[in-house]
Amino acid sequence: MTATLSPKIATRIWRGDCRIGNFGDALNRILLCQLGFEAVAVGQKGTLNHGRTLFAIGSVISNWHIRRTPGQIDIWGGGWRGEPIDDRLLARMRIYAVRGPRTAAALGLPLSGEGAVPMGDPALLLPRFYAAPNTSCQEGASGSNVTSRSGSLLVPHYFERRLLDPVAVGCDALVKPYVRQRGRWIGWSLPTPLDLLDRIVASSFVLAGSLHAVIIAQAYGIPWAAWAGSKIDCPAKWLDWFEYLGIEGTHVANRSEGEAWWLRHGIHGKVRSLEPLIAAFPYPLPDAEDVAASSPSV
Repeated sequence: MTATLSPKIATRIWRGDCRIGNFGDALNRILLCQLGFEAVAVGQKGTLNHGRTLFAIGSVISNWHIRRTPGQIDIWGGGWRGEPIDDRLLARMRIYAVRGPRTAAALGLPLSGEGAVPMGDPALLLPRFYAAPNTSCQEGASGSNVTSRSGSLLVPHYFERRLLDPVAVGCDALVKPYVRQRGRWIGWSLPTPLDLLDRIVASSFVLAGSLHAVIIAQAYGIPWAAWAGSKIDCPAKWLDWFEYLGIEGTHVANRSEGEAWWLRHGIHGKVRSLEPLIAAFPYPLPDAEDVAASSPSV
């Protein structure tokens, strides 16, 4: 079959136009590619969603992001940042799916029954498309069959600026959530989003201030805990995630506390069916054969 160009979708990606991106937000391009699309900057011509913008992976439901985005905004799994949304901005949003219960409540949506929307972070879909090296897992499992592990991993928040020693919090290694998005790199090597995903999935335990480090860990069946660091960024997004999983959540100071929390609470977290999330995608999905022909290998 002759390869065809992937349809372009205007997508709000935090730091998406920068050389250095944030791991979680950068996953938008990876997932949309696997669905058969190319994520492009807001305002680019020739997009499938002309006059509209997709808000998907990331805590991008905020007045700041919405004000800087023209036209209709399509929410598919995006998360709320914790501030009340201006009614005039809310009127420009069409909700297809949200990350969790806190986001639904903030947008005035019922949590069940008539009017309820699908819930789940779209990053949870990645195991359907990308099998990380040396893993065999089920979506949202509490454990997976892994032939090699690289020990425990500390993944701080993007804005954690301290010089960190992973051993000080009981971890074996440190990986910051900075990822390479474009341009040449000389003298300083940064991982791609998939490089960092592989590193997370190869770990035996993930302690993270990066929300999407723990979401990826959950998706691929790796034990994890939320790390307090020097500051808990955006408490609302963490509460949204914990409530989605149906568990008691907290931020811990070190790996020992994290492993205790995991055995007491985290291991019981449940990822809901992802079929409604896929069915709620705002735009027509390409046929599977077309996706295979047009998507580059990851």
